Amino acid sequence: MSIAVASGIYALIVLCIGLWASRRAARSPEDYFLAGRSLGAVVLFMALFGTNATSFVLVGIPGRAYHEGIGMFGLNAPIIALGIPISFWAIGSPARRMASRLNAVSPAELYAKRFESRSLGLLLFAFFTLYTLPYMAQALVGIGKTLAATSEGAIGERSGALVVVAVALCYTSFGGMLGTAWTNVFQGLVFLVFMLAAFFYMSHSMGGLDAAMEAVRARDADLLRLADQPIFRPTNWTSWGFVIALTVIAFPHMLVRLMAAKDQSALRSVCRWYPLALALLWIPAVLIGVWGAAAIPGLEGRESDQILSRMVALHMPAGFEVLGFLAVLAAVMSTLDAMILTLGSMLVRDVLRPFGGGEVSEIRAGRAFGLAAAA
Repeated sequence: MSIAVASGIYALIVLCIGLWASRRAARSPEDYFLAGRSLGAVVLFMALFGTNATSFVLVGIPGRAYHEGIGMFGLNAPIIALGIPISFWAIGSPARRMASRLNAVSPAELYAKRFESRSLGLLLFAFFTLYTLPYMAQALVGIGKTLAATSEGAIGERSGALVVVAVALCYTSFGGMLGTAWTNVFQGLVFLVFMLAAFFYMSHSMGGLDAAMEAVRARDADLLRLADQPIFRPTNWTSWGFVIALTVIAFPHMLVRLMAAKDQSALRSVCRWYPLALALLWIPAVLIGVWGAAAIPGLEGRESDQILSRMVALHMPAGFEVLGFLAVLAAVMSTLDAMILTLGSMLVRDVLRPFGGGEVSEIRAGRAFGLAAAA
C-alpha cells in the first residue's frame, strides 16, 4: 500500500469520527469545547496520552538517542511517567472541580473567573497563544521531515505539513473536543501499537535483543552508559524534572482536557495508567535510536531525525514503512487538533464573549480562530 493511499484511508477515518461527533458538538460552547465535561477514563486517558506524545517522541527521541545513547531514557522518561501524573492530580484535579463550579470553558477563563479579572484572562490568552504556536510548528516540522524521508523526497516537507494541518483542522472543526478525543483514541492506538511492533520486529531482525545490544557495544560502548554531561548531575536532573513535569500541564491544550474529565474517578484512572503507557512508548523510541547507531552509522546532526524511518525500511517488511509514517502522523495530529481547538476556545471565552453574539456565534468564532492559528 502506498503512502498516499494509506494516508487517504487514515484521513477518511479521522474525518468520519469528526463528523460523527459533530452531532453532539454544536449544541453549546461547553459541548463543543469541553465535550460537555463527559470524558470517561479510557477516552480521557487516550486524549491526554495522544496529545502529550508528539513527533518529539517518535522522531526527536530516537534521533537524539542515536547520538547520546540510552541515557536519553533516564533523562526524560521517569520524569514524564511519574512527574506528569502527579501534576495531573495535584493541579489538574482541583482545576477541574473549580472550572466546573465557575462554568469556565478555557484555561484562561478559569484564571479570569477565579481571580475576578478579565484583564488576567486577556493576558493569559495572549501568553498561551504565543506559548502554543511554536509547539504547533515543531509538530509540523517533524511530520514534514518524516513524510519527505519516507517518500524519498517525492513529497516536500511544506506540502506534506500543509495537508496534515488541513485534515486536522477539518475534523477538529466538525467534532470539537468530543471529535478530537475520539480521534485521539484511534491515533494513540496507531502509534503505540506501531512502536511496540517495531521494537520486537527490529530486535528479532538484528538477531535478538542481546545481539542488538552487543552490536551497539561493538560500535560504541559509550552509547550504553550514562554520558558524563552536566544534565545528568543530581541537581541539574532534578531541576530539569520539575520543568518537564510542570510544563506539560501548563500547556493549555493539556489542562483543558483535564477540565473535560467526567469525574474524579476518570482522572484517578489516568494517573494510574500513565506510567505504564509512557514506558511502553519511550523504551522502544530510545532503543531504536541506539540500535540505529550500530545499524546505520555515520549520520550527523539532524540527519539522525530520520533514524526511525530508516530503521523501519532496513529491518521491517514492506508496508511497515507506511505504518511508521502513519504512527508519526497520528502523534502529530493528536497534538495539533487539541492546540487548534483550545486556542479557539480562549478567543471566544476570554476576548469575544463580553461583546455578546450567542452560543452559535461562539462556536463559529472558535472555528474561525482555529483556522487562523492553523494558517
